Amino acid sequence: MDPADPKIVYAATDTGIYRSFDAGGTWELVLPGVRVLSVEVKRDDGRIVYAGTPFGVLKSINRGKSWSRFNRGELDTDGIFDLLFKDGFLFAGTRTGVYVLQEDTLPPTAPSLLSPPDNAWMNDSIVYFDWSNSTDDAAGLLCYLLRIDTSNTLYLLDTLYTSEATEKLEEGIYSWRVFAVDSSYNTSSAARRFFGVDFTPPYGASATSPPYSTELSFTVSWSRGNDNLSGVVSYDVLVSINGGPWNTWLTDYTDTSATYNGTDGYTYAFEALAKDRAGNREEATGIPETETKVDTTHPQVSSTNPADGDTNVAINSSILITFSEAMNPSTIIDSYFTVTGDINGSYAFSLSYDTASYTATLEIDGEFAEYETVNVKVDTLVEDEAGNRMHRIYEFLFVTGGVKDSSPPTVSSANATPNPCEPVNFVVITAYASDVDSGNSNIAGAEYFIDGIGADGTGIPMTAKDGYFDEPSEDIIDTLDTYPLSWKPGETHSIYIHALDASGNWGGFDTVIVSVSQDDDTIPPDFLSFSPDTVPDTLSFYIRCRIEDISGVYDDNTGSDGQGVYLLWDNDGEIEMDANEVQLDSSGSYFYTVSPIPPQSPGVDFVYRVYAWDNDFDTYHPLDRSKGESPLMKIVVIDVRAPEIESL
Repeated sequence: MDPADPKIVYAATDTGIYRSFDAGGTWELVLPGVRVLSVEVKRDDGRIVYAGTPFGVLKSINRGKSWSRFNRGELDTDGIFDLLFKDGFLFAGTRTGVYVLQEDTLPPTAPSLLSPPDNAWMNDSIVYFDWSNSTDDAAGLLCYLLRIDTSNTLYLLDTLYTSEATEKLEEGIYSWRVFAVDSSYNTSSAARRFFGVDFTPPYGASATSPPYSTELSFTVSWSRGNDNLSGVVSYDVLVSINGGPWNTWLTDYTDTSATYNGTDGYTYAFEALAKDRAGNREEATGIPETETKVDTTHPQVSSTNPADGDTNVAINSSILITFSEAMNPSTIIDSYFTVTGDINGSYAFSLSYDTASYTATLEIDGEFAEYETVNVKVDTLVEDEAGNRMHRIYEFLFVTGGVKDSSPPTVSSANATPNPCEPVNFVVITAYASDVDSGNSNIAGAEYFIDGIGADGTGIPMTAKDGYFDEPSEDIIDTLDTYPLSWKPGETHSIYIHALDASGNWGGFDTVIVSVSQDDDTIPPDFLSFSPDTVPDTLSFYIRCRIEDISGVYDDNTGSDGQGVYLLWDNDGEIEMDANEVQLDSSGSYFYTVSPIPPQSPGVDFVYRVYAWDNDFDTYHPLDRSKGESPLMKIVVIDVRAPEIESL
């Protein structure tokens, strides 16, 4: 009978112990399959029940819900026929006498918590717990109880037989303790420790810098960013130089600004990435948040048309002044330029500036006098886009002839290379423009049209092959990207080219016909084998795939941002926009994940898909490559951890 509740009674039988909560009205078998000769309830704690059996004493600390062996070693008897608990001792009556069994009340040594450290932040849902081994010299160690709480509420209680565990947790702040339990169910515990789980990266950090710097050093700043749990503590700042690959400039930097030391003429793009206390880093986009061009060089006049010292210049010529770099259009104004003839004096003119060619065009009101020496000056007040001014006044002279140039230049030797071309190709368009046999003015520009001629000055611009339009004849060139044109195999397309002289005359057209051929490789890579098929739930793992293509497999190590080899994975059976991305590296025709996949819980539906580009690059156009994807692959996660025992 339970001393605290007389309605709770126990009955010892040949088939086990029965328990009643209603003074014998109904019975429940709580220790089946064991011949029980006697039963005793501890007087000061009705939860503890002892059972005498032919092989010794069993003990329950939860009113018969579970049982364990009480005595250590064998008793010299064929059965425990009577039990009495008194003064901390259990008296066991047998055929050969009475045995006195002292109860083990000493707890095992308390474990020391090792990992995670106190107040640490973890950036993975899979958390590894580790603690020191406990010892018990009396009853012996039975198990450990790992208790994890959040907001003073029990979150998880796990029964373990080793001094380590791996648990999958949600994001949040937790405390944890480990209880050591011996075979007499005495317990000891370590002091509580705290940790946090935060696997969501921060967001919103954004870099700013001046568009131009006239000094080699300039300041880059960035906003603090946001984090919903552990908080932003530092930043990684990436830099791309002249449009090249992204590299890390600053790592784990705690301030929100820094000084960058650049090189004259270089352009620097920046992206700031916030990092939180758990080590999560904001995802890089590869898109510049800000750009700064370092320009400490004074602008110069690189060429003029007419050139300095030219003679026999047509009296209706325009004046073209080309600068060495992009200029600030607000400083290309009439008052900073002068045109003076030794016959007519100062000339009025209208002024325009072409930002693509860095060329200022002065259209004279009227015409120059015949055989007049003309002086042109450019003031130092004109500035480049960075704010650097001309180092000195630029001045040049030319002499007009006795005629007006109304004859346009001619274009010949129009050519396209390669021809035929594939649908995605870079085609080099070239021709020869000349005004020598016309008005002998310098060539001032050229353009071309595709499959139809438009208004003068509205075509696709061409450049002088030597970089400057400053001669009566010029080799002209441009590179045409056919990808935006959506050309198809079997088509032909006409390229119409004409040129402009310095007197404002547009000439007639020369034409080249371009044929479009079939792409020699439109088949994406083959994905031939995958491993592993199964993984244990306790370990991280790598994924390997064999990929082959007749053109080879291309990998620029940029993942989905460029043309890299990568895979997307998730554990919900689907690959969606929020799937996890991992890049792959190669070893021959085999590719493997560069970082491990974290341990997965048993029962999840783990799937992944691999993506890769072929190396069809005979046209030197990156979009000539074909991208392929593997079938949706599955990996079975196997539960290899020991089964849990009933928690106490």
